[in-house]
Amino acid sequence: MKRVLSIYLLFISTQLLAQVQTERIYDDGYGEFISGVYTLKSTDSSYFSTDLKVIEPETILNQTDRTDYLVVGEQPIVLFKNSNPKGKEDIAGVLMKSSLTKTITQHHKRVLRDFSKKWSITHEVWSEVVINGQTYYTDIKLHDFLGYNFNFTAQKQTLTFVAKDSGYDGNYDIGYPENWHFIVLDEKMEIVFDSGELLDYQCNCEFGIEQLSESNNGDLIHEISNNLVEAYLHGSSYNMETKQLEDASVRFTWNGRIMEFVKNSK
Repeated sequence: MKRVLSIYLLFISTQLLAQVQTERIYDDGYGEFISGVYTLKSTDSSYFSTDLKVIEPETILNQTDRTDYLVVGEQPIVLFKNSNPKGKEDIAGVLMKSSLTKTITQHHKRVLRDFSKKWSITHEVWSEVVINGQTYYTDIKLHDFLGYNFNFTAQKQTLTFVAKDSGYDGNYDIGYPENWHFIVLDEKMEIVFDSGELLDYQCNCEFGIEQLSESNNGDLIHEISNNLVEAYLHGSSYNMETKQLEDASVRFTWNGRIMEFVKNSK
C-alpha cells in the first residue's frame, strides 16, 4: 500500500513540476549556476542551410498578453520542432523576417555562469511560439514588451515601440526594457515597416512607459512626462524625437512609407 501511495505521489509531483516548468514564468532568482556559457541554437550557423523551409512571418497584430515579437537581425533564425534539438532532423525551418508570435510556454532550463569573468551570466530558455497557426521552438529571447503607441493620424498608421524586458543583473526577465526598435502598422494592424536596427534609446524607467495621448497644443502633437517623446507634423510627414534622460535621443522622419533616421553625435 505504501509503495502504491509513494508511486502515486511521485506521479502527482512529476505532473505538477511539469506544469510549473511549462508555464510562462519570469526568473526572480539566479537558481543554481552551471559553469559555462550557453550558445544559442537558433542562430548557430551549423543548423542553417539554404535548403531549409522558409517560414513566413506573421504580420498582423492581434495583441494579447501572450503576443510577442521575434526579431530577425542580420542572421536568419532557425526554428525547431522541439525544445531539445539534437540535429537537423529537429529543424522546422528558417525565419528570414521578423514575426509577431503567440507565446504558449517558456522553458527556463539552465543558468550558466562564466567563472573566468567577474560576472557573466547566460540563460538557456526555450519559447514555444505559434506563427500563422504553426507551433515552433526557439531559444532567442523574444521582444516581449510592446510599448506605447503613437498614432500617425495623417497616414492612418500606428507606431509601436517594441523591446525586451532586460531583467536585473543575472535574472532573465522583469526589469528595464532594452533593445528597442519600431514597427509601424496600418489600419488593418498589419506591419508595414520595421526599423530593423536597434535604436540608440533608453527609457530609464522600470516596466516601460505610459501610453501617449493626443494633444492639440499648437504644432506639438504628442508629449509625455519627462519630455521623453516629441512629434511634430510638417505637411504629411512627422518629425519625431525620443529623448533619454541623458543627453541623447533618436530622431527620425516618417512620411508613411520611409523612415529616415538622424544619427546623434555623442
